Amino acid sequence: MNELTDQLTKIADAMQDLTLKSDALITYDVASDALLWSDELPLPGMFRVRDLWCIRPVLRFRTSLVLNSPEEQFRHAWDEARRLFPQWPGFAPERQSHSLNAKFSQMNGKARSSLDEIFD
Repeated sequence: MNELTDQLTKIADAMQDLTLKSDALITYDVASDALLWSDELPLPGMFRVRDLWCIRPVLRFRTSLVLNSPEEQFRHAWDEARRLFPQWPGFAPERQSHSLNAKFSQMNGKARSSLDEIFD
């Protein structure tokens, strides 16, 4: 096993226990340049923030599917997560839909504008 697999294994039970919520809110995760729903991470305090870093490449790969341009460097993380916690809400087909492309572009653009204001 590698470090990524070890980390995904550490959070697997908690991720598997999460449930898909129809009213989950969609956000943009700057660190992974990806879409993230409010029902996709364990409750705050269950893990240290650094224990959840391993989900970022999973989120990015999913977003690359939304964009119809799979980023193969993240496929291993996606495949490992699917193996370890296949019932995770983030694997719902509607969260991989190309119809989310415009939403991603809007949220990504807004985040970039905000960052430009901070760093300019």
